[in-house]
Amino acid sequence: FFSSRRRHTRLLTVTGVQTCALPISPLAEIAKLKGDAKRGAQIATACQTCHRIGNDGVEYAPNLTGWAGRNPLEVLLRSIIEPSADIAHGFGGHELILKDGAVIHGLLLADADPVIIMSTGAITQTVPKNRIKEKKPLGRSLMLSAEQMGLDAQGLADIAAFLRTK
Repeated sequence: FFSSRRRHTRLLTVTGVQTCALPISPLAEIAKLKGDAKRGAQIATACQTCHRIGNDGVEYAPNLTGWAGRNPLEVLLRSIIEPSADIAHGFGGHELILKDGAVIHGLLLADADPVIIMSTGAITQTVPKNRIKEKKPLGRSLMLSAEQMGLDAQGLADIAAFLRTK
């Protein structure tokens, strides 16, 4: 988990909601916070770039509809704080390094010629094998961590409160 001594000054604006990235508290402390589902819904619009939540979002990452309600709060929080700790089956990312230097991260849909890879936002690309210099497992989650998204403990509690209503 993140050190409570680290200070972050980045700001993240998601559909008009500005969150200051402060040190992330231990899970037990975050779990005690009262989340605001309305604010969580606003913040969670960023999640819908990859996840389906109810009728909103895309099918690139695991569908979160009902998932938060079926799992303990600590599991939900940890999956946002440390997404690489437990990657859902079938969602292991790959990295394509192309001969022109371009890099593509995403989910391999077809490992043939051409290679078909889906990236953030469910954007699907078809890449002829002769353009690929290297293809390898990413070795981490495709999802950004809470720290990378600029979320603080209250933002996490808010998202959790929202997801548990879906």
